[in-house]
Amino acid sequence: MVGLPKLSRNFTSPVDKCRSAIIITNNKIDAVLIKQLSNPYSVLIELKHNNSKFFAACMCFDITKELVRELDKKEEILDFTKENRVLIAVDSNSISTTWHYSQTNKWEKY
Repeated sequence: MVGLPKLSRNFTSPVDKCRSAIIITNNKIDAVLIKQLSNPYSVLIELKHNNSKFFAACMCFDITKELVRELDKKEEILDFTKENRVLIAVDSNSISTTWHYSQTNKWEKY
């Protein structure tokens, strides 16, 4: 990836073009990609430092896909990381008057 330090470790989808990534710049943190739960829109890694372990997920909700598909993936990640600490970062591409935008996305009801 352009503009990142050469020693950074970049975790992305093992297939297709990726829309999500997690970048680790601290070489004292061990990180492993959880391939079975990573895809072009979601990346899950396991992080270990000293005696601490937790998971980190980066998700990109595609506005052209059904929201329920994205929420199902989040549930898969939560099931996999059960009883462990997990941080989930989501880019929902949401347009909303709540954020003082002049329009709101029209999501289908599920």
